[in-house]
Amino acid sequence: MCGRFLLTDQDKIQQRYNTSNSPEQTSLTPEFFPSQKILTITKNSPNKITPMTWGMTLSTTSKIKPFNIRLESIISKPFFSRVLTTHRCLIPVNSFYEFSPDKKKISFSLEDHSLFSLAGIYIAENNTSSCAIITTPPNEQVAPIHPRMPAIIHQKDEEYWLDSKTSTYNLIDLLQPYNKRLFVE
Repeated sequence: MCGRFLLTDQDKIQQRYNTSNSPEQTSLTPEFFPSQKILTITKNSPNKITPMTWGMTLSTTSKIKPFNIRLESIISKPFFSRVLTTHRCLIPVNSFYEFSPDKKKISFSLEDHSLFSLAGIYIAENNTSSCAIITTPPNEQVAPIHPRMPAIIHQKDEEYWLDSKTSTYNLIDLLQPYNKRLFVE
């Protein structure tokens, strides 16, 4: 599960993701929590930085706003499968946090602490957008701390993830536990 992340390089997002717009300030602190506005990257020819609420609004009457969606739910639930085929986003982060069984906050980042992308899906209705981070089983580094981790999209696969022509089968293939080393603090 991913319930917090850190984004310290907001000023580098436009260049890193080759977007047509620059980011707007979304938070006074670099640490983000569910229900806050976060920055996402969507495919709008060219890519665009799109602020969204972290926590998907599934209906106007539902108080449930999932901020994480399990890969298994995307595969097994038709609603999430449909959203995956049409509304994917990238969530730029510098690190994500998981909490150990003794409630210690553990940070996971790339070894150089640069921006990387979490896989997300979103819903856009009535001029508002909300999103959720896709989670997978953990890799060997996260497993001792938590039974889930966010799906990390490799930089070389980011355009492929956003491309509307990518098949569902190939999208699912991208959503595997991260296979490179993470820096753990």
